[in-house]
Amino acid sequence: MHRGFTLLELLISLSITLVIGAAVFQLFQQNERVFHDQNLVTEMQQGARAAIHQAADEIRMAGQGVPVYSESFGETPTEESVSILSGSNATRIHFRAGLAPTATYVIAPKPVVFSLGTPVTVVVDDATGLYDAVGGTPVGRFVYFWGAAELDRWNWARASIRSITPSTGRVDVTVAATGPIGIAGVAAVFPASPSMALEEAIALYFDSSSNSMRRTTATSMIDPIRPTWAPANELVASVTQLRFDYFDAAGASITPDSLANRARVVCVDIRLVVRTAQELRNRSRPEFAISVRTNIRNARMH
Repeated sequence: MHRGFTLLELLISLSITLVIGAAVFQLFQQNERVFHDQNLVTEMQQGARAAIHQAADEIRMAGQGVPVYSESFGETPTEESVSILSGSNATRIHFRAGLAPTATYVIAPKPVVFSLGTPVTVVVDDATGLYDAVGGTPVGRFVYFWGAAELDRWNWARASIRSITPSTGRVDVTVAATGPIGIAGVAAVFPASPSMALEEAIALYFDSSSNSMRRTTATSMIDPIRPTWAPANELVASVTQLRFDYFDAAGASITPDSLANRARVVCVDIRLVVRTAQELRNRSRPEFAISVRTNIRNARMH
């Protein structure tokens, strides 16, 4: 004779199953909340670290490809060669830095003379990098030439690019500025082969309209005080604070509101504060703060 389960036994077993199921579901839901919150916090921290370290690396390269060392022989700084650009303040920084692989040197003519306002054609060792960066007939793009001059001095010239022919290494330019001020006058003469590099400018700033840290590059440097900037890319979102502090070689704080002050900057502190992209399960949005100090490797020598 087969005996089945009584109603009471079924109810007891069903109750036990429901209790165990509820406990498992609650544990799963709790783990899902923890995973969701940890993912938001990790994403916030990783985004902030990536953004601030990219900014620090690029600021460290400020002045690369710019004749700041030769400008050290000048009596005063100049807007055409200073590394930290006008418009820099506590929430944004503008600076020159040669990031594209365009550096090369002039192989002809020798000597080469750059006179203000005068078209000059030079042949460089390799014009491919420059051509790849700006094209054959760029508008508003400039290159620097710098190197040894007479009397144990260094000269530089800044020139707008008219055309580039990578197959022959020919670069046609028009001289826009020469230096150092007080030494080179209106012409820069190079008995030997000067170096050449593309002038590039970068802006990093806090965008209050989107609460984000953004980066852009200059598309035209015809006016070095007011460059034309390309549309900016977002480096990190949900930013509550982005601050830049500037210091000179003695560690004194500098307000970069003048050419003289910007020329003294050798170190920049960056402070970035971000919050999670969404609320956590407890309806809070925790913040994460990170600070980095970066020394400008190509700071002007004094």
